[in-house]
Amino acid sequence: MYKNVTEKAADRVVEANHRVLISAVQMYRFVNDLKDPSDIEDLDEYVEGGIENLGPKGDEYKAEYEIEERPDGSLVLVSVAPSGTKFEYEITEKQ
Repeated sequence: MYKNVTEKAADRVVEANHRVLISAVQMYRFVNDLKDPSDIEDLDEYVEGGIENLGPKGDEYKAEYEIEERPDGSLVLVSVAPSGTKFEYEITEKQ
């Protein structure tokens, strides 16, 4: 039961971080004449403490944060929680 509660808490951390990254995308666009970020590192300066310090903490609960280019040319911010739960935000529509 403890592991289940801990995993759900880790998922909520990733979900909250995903919202922070969505805000970072919007700030990046504002500062860069509406240009879209193409790599997660583009958002680093817009996230307090930087991307690498986003949680959840601990090797057992590693999360993944990235910007993916889809086959149709669209860009999507993808955050994957330790449980495998994915949170997605479409940055650009297909070209």
